[in-house]
Amino acid sequence: MSAGDADNSGFYNAATDLIERNIKAGRADKTAFIDANGPHSYGEVAKYAAQFANMLARLGVQREARVVLVMLDSVDLVACFLGAIKAGVVPVPLHTRLT
Repeated sequence: MSAGDADNSGFYNAATDLIERNIKAGRADKTAFIDANGPHSYGEVAKYAAQFANMLARLGVQREARVVLVMLDSVDLVACFLGAIKAGVVPVPLHTRLT
């Protein structure tokens, strides 16, 4: 782990490593994910992830809490998964057929 892989708390954060390092490298407009609606850039995924992380904080979800994600495979799932990690929350994805 390098210092660049840590979030503001000093802990390793996969969302920072997977998304933000690509933005810092000038790839914000490059494709990060493709779903049924087409391609989505690193910048777009980062924006959605930050929105989800901020929502979790507003709701008072504490670090290391578990958040279940029951979603179809889409950019929304990726953004929520990374947003949860960004917030220090543990995402628990479940297959939609299990509900």
